[in-house]
Amino acid sequence: MTVLEVLQATTAFFKKHDIENPRLNAEHLLAHVLGRKRIELYLDFERKLTETELGPLRDLVKRRSEGEPLQHLLGTVEFCGHVFLCDKRAMVPRPETEELVELLKSEIVANLPYISTQDRRTLSREVLRDPEIALFAGARGDELVRELINQAPTRLGPGGTLALEIGLGQRDALLSALAEKNYRDICSKNDYNGVTRFLFARYG
Repeated sequence: MTVLEVLQATTAFFKKHDIENPRLNAEHLLAHVLGRKRIELYLDFERKLTETELGPLRDLVKRRSEGEPLQHLLGTVEFCGHVFLCDKRAMVPRPETEELVELLKSEIVANLPYISTQDRRTLSREVLRDPEIALFAGARGDELVRELINQAPTRLGPGGTLALEIGLGQRDALLSALAEKNYRDICSKNDYNGVTRFLFARYG
């Protein structure tokens, strides 16, 4: 099979298994196996692949179709312009977290676990491959964030900013929690998908 044929077949296979961005996943895995940059595949569509190359690719494609995160298969992840090693011992960084970093490169910032244990069934296979300690905060999901809201004033300088990444449906309750603890300039922001994901407040 040629590079193009392999990409087309892998993309179709990933679509059947409900993998997000199937073509992009296929390109990343093939480039990884060949030791090439993804863009270089487009210059080599007619190249025929050997069985030595196809064997490792088949294994990676099978694992990806079963929900193993692409970043674990590649062994690296790009985050905020840097490449980090990545495996099952740590949470795969999400685009929303990268957005928070870009918004607040110079502030006190927390990306605590904020998912309710009751919402486990709603998570994707890929997310469930992350360590549970990095995902789940408790039955409500906002337990650790609330604890930080309570403790942060002892660590913040005058007028210091607390910036939080939060879960779905947690905005109103956490805004109230901040107000009760005498934070000011409290506001929320949506992420790229229009979901309320970030809270900001000053103290003192």
